[in-house]
Amino acid sequence: MALYESTIWTDYHEGKRARDDEAYWDRRAAGFARHAGASNYAREFVELCRINPNWTVLDVGCGSGSLTVDIARKARGVTGIDISGAMLRLLQDRAHAEGVDNISTIKAAWEDDWDAAGVPRADLVVESRALLTADLPSALAKLDGRARRRVCLTTVCGDLAYNDRRVVEAVGRTLPHPPDYIHVVNCLYDRGVKADVRFISSAKLDRYPTRDAAKSSLENMLGNDLAPDERERLEAFLDRHLVREASGQWVKDYERRTDWAFISWDK
Repeated sequence: MALYESTIWTDYHEGKRARDDEAYWDRRAAGFARHAGASNYAREFVELCRINPNWTVLDVGCGSGSLTVDIARKARGVTGIDISGAMLRLLQDRAHAEGVDNISTIKAAWEDDWDAAGVPRADLVVESRALLTADLPSALAKLDGRARRRVCLTTVCGDLAYNDRRVVEAVGRTLPHPPDYIHVVNCLYDRGVKADVRFISSAKLDRYPTRDAAKSSLENMLGNDLAPDERERLEAFLDRHLVREASGQWVKDYERRTDWAFISWDK
């Protein structure tokens, strides 16, 4: 009996099709670059990958390189692929600035023909927090098919990292729980893959350069379609929970925790 129920995953991600658009990620690239760098999540991810220094690595959905540069320091070479040209340019700029010269990039999406795009096979294939596709079986088949030795990926366990449940509920909305890692595990099991699952927990304080930037960010998270009463509740939430630091930045007065499932299998 199949364990993976495709309609749950597919229906959820079909409703998020804007995330498949290159322009959407191009607009977000600068923000990703500001937050790229050392973190508990990045350190644990790279450690769990068990990278052999002679291996080549394919980093799928690499973004602006929050992991790619660190991986490249431990591997023979890395190819990063992403839907966003702006993200890839930021990755290349970061690699150049840090003296890392074994990274190449390819612009491609999950739905593209990876053979036609020139996506290579690699000893290790990684995907970090980028399984944003309605066709999960196809995505996992692509990851597995490109790997010679090992596949490592992360996906959410619980709420998505960019959703702040406290904000959503404060404006009077509900936040459905998204389909999470167990769907990936079940889909792999149906393919005959008995994957190993570990968990990485990360906590962060949301910081913003200005109060208006905080408001704009939360409006974007909520969908930018707020009714007048919801906007009033959002303003009240900001008054209660947004604090100005000595640096001039604005920060929420609480940490948000996200749990990620690190799923891996050997070939």
